[in-house]
Amino acid sequence: MTTKEFKNHILSTYFVEVPNITTRAMFGGYALYKDGIIFSLLTSDNKLYFKVDAYSAKEYAELGGEPFVYQHFGKKPAQMPYYTVPQSILENPKDLLSWIDTALEVSRNYKSK
Repeated sequence: MTTKEFKNHILSTYFVEVPNITTRAMFGGYALYKDGIIFSLLTSDNKLYFKVDAYSAKEYAELGGEPFVYQHFGKKPAQMPYYTVPQSILENPKDLLSWIDTALEVSRNYKSK
């Protein structure tokens, strides 16, 4: 599946009930925004990540989420404040909405610092 097909799949499968979602191509993948606030990444290797802070990262890790790590050419790998969204969350619409809200709150807090 191409990255664009993956984006369309994610939006039509998991975000169809979430209003005001927009996307922007970024680094071979996509950034997802809600009401203009970035909260999620779709990577070129077809993974969905939500923005995390120290507290929420622990919840993601406990459910099998993995951190977003990238390696810029010639540099050491760097971990970004995003974790893969556990499948159990994607399969529960109520939980998914709650986790989106948390990711949005984390983004608002990062933006205000």
